[in-house]
Amino acid sequence: MLDKERFNQIIQGLADTETAKTYYRELISLARTIGDEHPDAGKVADQIMYLEDLYKFKDTHAQPNTKPTEEAFSYNEINEEVRAKIDELIDLDFAPSQALTVCDFLAKSLKLPNSRNLERYYHYRKDQREQEDFKSEMDKDLSDLLGINKSDINVSDYLPDWLSPPLSHYCKTSSVKHLLVLLGLLSGVSVCHKVKTRLMVDPSKDWKEPPSLFVLNISPTGQGKSPFVNKILIEPLSLIHQEWKEAFNDEQLDYEIELESIKQLPKDERKEALKNLKEPPSRERIIFSTDPTIIGLNQQFNAYPEQGILAIFDEGSKLFAFDRTGSGKSDRADLLSFYNGGGLCELRLEGIRANVSRTLLSINAAIQPEVLLELMGNCEDRSGQWARFLYALQPKTRKYPSRNQAKVDVTNLLVEVYEQIMKLPGELYHLDPQAGQLFDDYYYFDLEGKRMRTNDLGLEAVFGKSGGQVARLALNLHILEVIANPGATPRLIKAETIEKAVSLYKICLNQIRGLYSIAGASQGELPPKLALIIERSKSVGAVTARDIKQYVWCCKKDDPSQIREWFIRLEKLGKGKVSGAGNRKSFTAY
Repeated sequence: MLDKERFNQIIQGLADTETAKTYYRELISLARTIGDEHPDAGKVADQIMYLEDLYKFKDTHAQPNTKPTEEAFSYNEINEEVRAKIDELIDLDFAPSQALTVCDFLAKSLKLPNSRNLERYYHYRKDQREQEDFKSEMDKDLSDLLGINKSDINVSDYLPDWLSPPLSHYCKTSSVKHLLVLLGLLSGVSVCHKVKTRLMVDPSKDWKEPPSLFVLNISPTGQGKSPFVNKILIEPLSLIHQEWKEAFNDEQLDYEIELESIKQLPKDERKEALKNLKEPPSRERIIFSTDPTIIGLNQQFNAYPEQGILAIFDEGSKLFAFDRTGSGKSDRADLLSFYNGGGLCELRLEGIRANVSRTLLSINAAIQPEVLLELMGNCEDRSGQWARFLYALQPKTRKYPSRNQAKVDVTNLLVEVYEQIMKLPGELYHLDPQAGQLFDDYYYFDLEGKRMRTNDLGLEAVFGKSGGQVARLALNLHILEVIANPGATPRLIKAETIEKAVSLYKICLNQIRGLYSIAGASQGELPPKLALIIERSKSVGAVTARDIKQYVWCCKKDDPSQIREWFIRLEKLGKGKVSGAGNRKSFTAY
């Protein structure tokens, strides 16, 4: 009997070669049994010739003296000439209603007995070619997605020689991707600039960019997000905080001592002395906060208008818990406006609480991919909120012992880096002619073209803000070169720095594509799910459908039999091998 379900699995690439061969033999046996007069004879012949064409199977069951009937001609008549002619017709892309007419004409020109089975072969061959195209596209998509997950950088390609070796060593011993460490460092560097620092990107448009960066570190729990943030940001910046706190306390103490001494003066002298007495700041100076609110940030910028602030979130979900203060303000809108580095004027019933001409806020937050994708929803990003961030994905990576390796102290080194940048004046930086041309080539003639062509609203927002992101990366990379080489022209950014910024941003774009692919997997797209199955297998070895349902979160709702069919498809694509049978079938990636 014909098995429609099994045949569909074969033509869709969901069955292995042995299954196809078994079904082919059953068809041969059926063809010998039922004869040409049976109502299913034509369908049996069609399926046989399709399998022979697909798998190059051969059989001699057909009787050479059998006269073709009006309903069917032997599948052996489908030779290379017929196949070539059918392929030409498929390339012409006739409408379905024209297929019978065209096949009738072809049958007469090839002197075939009829056109009805030729038409069937036409449709089978068309389906087969679509399956081949699908496999080719699937293979390309998988290769792209797997390449994204492997992509990383080497900090030595972006940082001065005196700074990159200790950070490279830290990445190696901590099993942290270089990209996370570099973006973490640059987010710290960004708030060490004076608030008025800007890069003039395009003078004709008066396009200026601040140094601020919004960074999201994305990885599963247990991958060491918190330790690396502590080492690169919190520990060195806390030492700077400690110095400022001691200075603040000394100022407060000096003020109180001087005030007490003034109180001992005669009334006339006391009045004059109080006029000349400088009141100390009411708030401590800070450069980072692990739990800022919008009102708190406004007050801090008002107290120290030349000092930038880095918002560090160990749990990034807190960053997006908007309107926590219950003040009636839109924290989301304020957060988005901080990205541009503009001024603020906070007016309340009691008067003006904060009024500054510029701000400088950077963000470094850690978050799990599942939590982030839930927050992002359909990833359309109509407000451009998510396009403001640079993403660094840290996949699940095995950690190895490093007990006997030399310890490198990066904390004191980074304190020195941050303090040197703080000593620099607020400047307006410029691109030299070669750097400007390189920036224009990448932004206007590459990224802008992609923005105009894409149908993905999320990526459209990303491409729209990409020029500013490249400029900000270039400014922060440049300032590290300035402190490494005091004799350089500090206010002029060279082409080499723009090349580094472009290269780094391309990696960040790949990270965004990787994130969006995971979002696609959660919405049912197949290539991202297959890529995640491969990644899981490369991490742990052979995986079963049960493993995938348990550990690949976007496959939790998929049926185990469907997952096992994906194993077979991956094997056909050359991405691994399938072992076992039934519900014990497993997949091992190459």
